[in-house]
Amino acid sequence: MIRVLSISFGEYTKVTYMKHNGRCDETYQLKTKDLYRPEMIRQYEKMKELFLQWFPTFKFSANMYYMIGMGIKYNKHDDTLIDKVKVTGGLENKAGSLCKVVSEWLPVGTNENKIIMEFLKEVVMFVKGERAQGKLFENTEIEEAIDAIDADDSHVFHVNDLQAKGVTQ
Repeated sequence: MIRVLSISFGEYTKVTYMKHNGRCDETYQLKTKDLYRPEMIRQYEKMKELFLQWFPTFKFSANMYYMIGMGIKYNKHDDTLIDKVKVTGGLENKAGSLCKVVSEWLPVGTNENKIIMEFLKEVVMFVKGERAQGKLFENTEIEEAIDAIDADDSHVFHVNDLQAKGVTQ
């Protein structure tokens, strides 16, 4: 299971996530310029609406506001629940100057948890390779090889380990 710890948007999309690999939890970071699926963009818009509910002062400039990033703290006893989030938003004026707004760690209620979890579900799919250009890793053999390499600390990773049978370079 992948747990998203933080996500930031900008020139690159950066996703920090934790994945359980047999014996322990390992933390990874994905940094990419890949485009998003339309479903992820819709969930992003819902997150923007959620931020504007938390901070109605910014509703006057909703068309200039966008979410730059978010940190997530999960419930210690239940990974399916989020306790707190820290949201970084941006307001851009007509001249193109950016004003960043960073929230405190905000407690998350039941309704907010549903919206955030739907967004994080899309982020996890993005991490797994489901992006605007389609699913990047359709071969389950390749996915299994990646998981096996992740679980085996003694294995040295080589790009050729990911070659599907019958495919030439």
